[in-house]
Amino acid sequence: MKNQTSERLTQDQILILIQGLKDKGKYRDAIYVLVSYSLGLRAGDVLNLTWDKLSNNGVIKHQLELSEQKTGKVRIIPLNSSLRGSLQRYYDSLDTKYHFVFTTPKNVSITVRGMNKNVKGWNIDYLKCAVDHLSTHSFRKSFGFAYWDLRGRTEEALVELMNIFNHSSLKTTIKYIGITADITKKAYSVVELKTGI
Repeated sequence: MKNQTSERLTQDQILILIQGLKDKGKYRDAIYVLVSYSLGLRAGDVLNLTWDKLSNNGVIKHQLELSEQKTGKVRIIPLNSSLRGSLQRYYDSLDTKYHFVFTTPKNVSITVRGMNKNVKGWNIDYLKCAVDHLSTHSFRKSFGFAYWDLRGRTEEALVELMNIFNHSSLKTTIKYIGITADITKKAYSVVELKTGI
């Protein structure tokens, strides 16, 4: 079997997915997509988030201090106001506040494998199979591409992403966020200095 690479989503697809989940009453899953996309974290780190890391006496904090599972690296991640508002509304809507943010109704933490099963279903139900391979990793890649795009598709933005993702090279980051050779060529041809030399 061929090894499949997770695909990234456009911002419009992310919004369609979040709205579809919300409309079906799957608020936890909509928040999962929002958090994964907004913070660019690995699925394991998102699924291991706890309310005490995100809130203080029921109020969502302005930043998250996270020790990454894969690297052990401690990161301080600012939470933007939109994300804080969504997390606060989710927190306030919960009848029972479990330790983990993302749990089953029986207070069992969700595994990456379990969430991937859900995500594959979302591709069918909400995105009408718009992507060939959607997984939890797609949201991290989507964050990376959106960041690069919103920052003007610059090399500086790629260097920043390389540091955020803890990649060892720009080449890894470029491949990771799905920039093809043509897009890369176009991005670098935009900056042109006409000196007359």
